[in-house]
Amino acid sequence: MFESTGSELFEKNTGLNLDFGKAEAIVKTTLKTGQSLNKAHNQQIETQISETKIMRRFEFTSKLQRMSAVVKCSQDDGFYRLHIKGAPEKIRELCTSDSIPENFHEILSKYTIKGLRVLALASKILKISESDALTLERHNLEGDFRFVGFLLLQNKLKEITPSIIDKLHQALIRSVMVTGDNALTAISVARECGIVKPSYRVLLGTLEDDPAVLGRKKIIWENLEFPERRSVDSLVLENIDSLAYAYDVEVHGGDSHENIIARNRSEYKQSNEIFF
Repeated sequence: MFESTGSELFEKNTGLNLDFGKAEAIVKTTLKTGQSLNKAHNQQIETQISETKIMRRFEFTSKLQRMSAVVKCSQDDGFYRLHIKGAPEKIRELCTSDSIPENFHEILSKYTIKGLRVLALASKILKISESDALTLERHNLEGDFRFVGFLLLQNKLKEITPSIIDKLHQALIRSVMVTGDNALTAISVARECGIVKPSYRVLLGTLEDDPAVLGRKKIIWENLEFPERRSVDSLVLENIDSLAYAYDVEVHGGDSHENIIARNRSEYKQSNEIFF
């Protein structure tokens, strides 16, 4: 994907005769700046080389669900930029509200429901000194970004995958997908490979406090594939253990809420029509 941009990445300490300075790496990109006519009146594409120095990299972590890099571009007037990519929901939280389009979730759902992996991209200008660019902590830099757009990735299933899943189902062997992808992407891939059958509905549950009864929890169920059907009766939980006889319950902790995934055991006998 990087190669398709026509850019080249040069890492420091590789023996190349480049002025890295304090940068970790340099990216050189050929930019088209316009067109002109030569003496034979043939059109020529005018180009120039843009040089971007990668000053620091903040690597991806599953906890933060993002990665970022401090860069300095030869076309900028002495300032730095911080570019970031990651899970759309996380990047959205780090962007200024006026940079987020009103149809953010609509566009995101449009592609994730098709099984595409979607990353969000954002950027900001850093008017700081070189010393600060090289030393400031990550949490002091990541914030107030301007949303740029979505990056779409497709990882197609192997042709043999659906038939293997079908054989596992026939043998009553449990098939489980473990993924960090967007929920709609996961559902789409699960349907494509046969883990989730066409007749099944998939509901995402959010565990919340029950305002009616102190100390009691309830699950708010959402039908992500068909938003118009989101009004699903909530399941009140006085004790999660009480579901153990009928469901496999898995709790995922999040920054602002907990997700519940409960799958009816009868599904393994292929008689259930709803995935929770």
